[in-house]
Amino acid sequence: MLILLKVFAFLVKTLVLLNGRSRWAFVFVMLFAILLPLLDLIFFKILASVFSGTGEDVDYVKVAIPLLTVLFFVTGLKYLAKVRKVIYVNRIVEIIHDIDSGAIGGGINWLRVVVFEVLNSATSILHVGMLSVASIYINPMMGGVLLVLSLISFCVISAFFKMETVNQRRIKRDVTLKAYKRAELLVESRTKSAEMASVAVNGVVLLFFLALLYVYSVSGIEPVDALIFLFLTRFVSSNLGGLASSLMRLSRAWVNVEDKYDALEERVISYARPKKNKIFSVGLQGSGTVTLRSSLVMLGYNHLKYRVQMASLYYKGDMAKIFQGIEGYDSCDGWPWPLIYPEIYKKYPDAKFVLTTRGSEDDWYRSMLALENLVSRERMRGKWKGQGFSAEFYENKSVEGNREYYIDKYRAHNNAVRSFFEDKPGSLVDISWDDASAWADFCGGIGIAEPKHLQLKVSKNE
Repeated sequence: MLILLKVFAFLVKTLVLLNGRSRWAFVFVMLFAILLPLLDLIFFKILASVFSGTGEDVDYVKVAIPLLTVLFFVTGLKYLAKVRKVIYVNRIVEIIHDIDSGAIGGGINWLRVVVFEVLNSATSILHVGMLSVASIYINPMMGGVLLVLSLISFCVISAFFKMETVNQRRIKRDVTLKAYKRAELLVESRTKSAEMASVAVNGVVLLFFLALLYVYSVSGIEPVDALIFLFLTRFVSSNLGGLASSLMRLSRAWVNVEDKYDALEERVISYARPKKNKIFSVGLQGSGTVTLRSSLVMLGYNHLKYRVQMASLYYKGDMAKIFQGIEGYDSCDGWPWPLIYPEIYKKYPDAKFVLTTRGSEDDWYRSMLALENLVSRERMRGKWKGQGFSAEFYENKSVEGNREYYIDKYRAHNNAVRSFFEDKPGSLVDISWDDASAWADFCGGIGIAEPKHLQLKVSKNE
C-alpha cells in the first residue's frame, strides 16, 4: 500500500497547480465525498427509528416529505461531486503533462488511471474507517466486531494488490509474449484477482452477518440498531468491494508508469514549489546557456528565454518595462541580461546570477563557430530574422577568422561579472558544465537540494 500513500501524498502537493478557486472547489468536492457516508448513516438512522416501531405517533407523510427532499438534494450533490472530481483530476493530469510531457510520454492515460484509482481507493478506505468507528458508538460489541473484520478485509485486499502488482509486472516484462497475448493475460490476471478479493470480502461480511444474527437472537442488540448495522454492513462491504476493484485497476496502470514516476513526481513538485529568488543567466552564448535553460525548466522554474521585445526595450533604455515584463517569471536567459546585470542586481538584490563558462576558452570559441554555422544555415532557409544583440556586442565581426578578438571579449565579460559580484557573496553562481561537480554546484548555488531522480542534460551544441 506504499504505492497508494506515495501517489496520494503527491496529489496533495500538486493541488497548488490549480488556481485558487479550483483548488478549494476540489478540496470541497473531496471532503463531501469522504463525509457522505455519515450523511447516509444519519438519514438511515432516522428511517430505522421511524419504521422500527419507535415512533407510533409519527405523521409519516410529514416525515416522508422532508426526508425525500433531503434525499433528493444529497443525490444531486453526489452526482455533482463525481462529475467535478473527474473534471479536476483531468485538469491536474493535463497540467502535469504540460509541465513534462517528455517524462511520461504515451503513459499519460495510464497516469490518469493511477490518479483516479488512488483517489477512489483512498475514499473507500476512509469510508470504511469512519463507518467502522461510528458503529462502535451505536453498539460497542458489534462495532468492535465490524472494525476488526474490516481490518482483516483490508489486509486481505492489500495482499491481493501486492500479488497482482507483481503478476502485472511479470507479464508486462515477458518479452516472449506477443502483444495481443500479453494484453489478454494482463486483463485476465487483474479480473481473477479482483474476483478472488471480492469473494474473500464477501466471506468476511458473511461472518459479520452470522455474528449479528446471533447477537440479535439473544437480545443483545436493539431492533433499530440491528437495522442500522445491516445498513453499515452493506455499505462497508460495498466499499471494500470497490476498493478491491480500484486496487486491481491501479496495479495494471501502475506498472505502466512506475519506471517514469519518480522523475515525473520530482519534476512536478519542483515546479509547484514556491521559488525564493529569481535567477538570471549572465554568461555569453556558447558558454552553456542552453544547458542552463533546460536545467531551470527541468527544475520547475517558470522560465523566460530570449525575446525580441526585450531587445527593443533595451535599445530604448526602458528598464521599467523590462522589469515589468519579467515580473511573472522565475528565471531568464539570453540577451540582454548579460549586459544589464548591475541594473538587475539593484532591482533584485536577492536574485541569483549564473555565469556559465566552458572548460577552456578554445572550447567556447569552437561553440561560437558552431553557432555561427548554424545561424548561417538558418538564414539561408529563411528561419533566422537577425542576430541583433550578438552583432552589436561583437561589433559585427565574424567568428571565423577573429579568434583572438572573440576570446578577449569572452575573457573581459567573465572578469567584469566576477569583479562586480566580488563583494556580493552568494549572488553569483560561477559554473562550467564541463566539470563533474557542475550539477551539484549549480543546485547548491541556487539554494535547492540536488534532486535524486533528475539528471543534468548537457546540450550537444555546447
